[in-house]
Amino acid sequence: MNDEPRDPDDGDDYEVGYAKPPISGQFKPGQSGNPKGRPGGTKNASTLFNEYFETKKQAKIGGKTVKLTGMEIVFRQISQQAMQGNFRFIQLALALWAQHGKTSEDITAADLELDLEMLKSFVAKHGPEGWEDDHAA
Repeated sequence: MNDEPRDPDDGDDYEVGYAKPPISGQFKPGQSGNPKGRPGGTKNASTLFNEYFETKKQAKIGGKTVKLTGMEIVFRQISQQAMQGNFRFIQLALALWAQHGKTSEDITAADLELDLEMLKSFVAKHGPEGWEDDHAA
């Protein structure tokens, strides 16, 4: 098969049909099928996500309007929900803190004991039934 467009003057009979466009509609040699190319400025999900969380937005904190990044607003919402006793947000806050919070060099044994006592107290008061039995140290 020859991919070059046919010359109408070469004398061959050319039948137009399926996968056989008319000669006038075929691309000329050296001509692109998409001359303008893909439109520029198209953003993917990762770019949009990063832009949203890095830009500053207005938020009210203690009755004052301040500018915070989207990520700061999200972290404040998570910690606020956790402090109100929402167990799922407590789990999320602890997971985020474990992954991104203090480093092991910053934590003392007294900090760990205090944290453990606070968690046990909270779970005993607000946690699911039987949690202490399943997670006893």
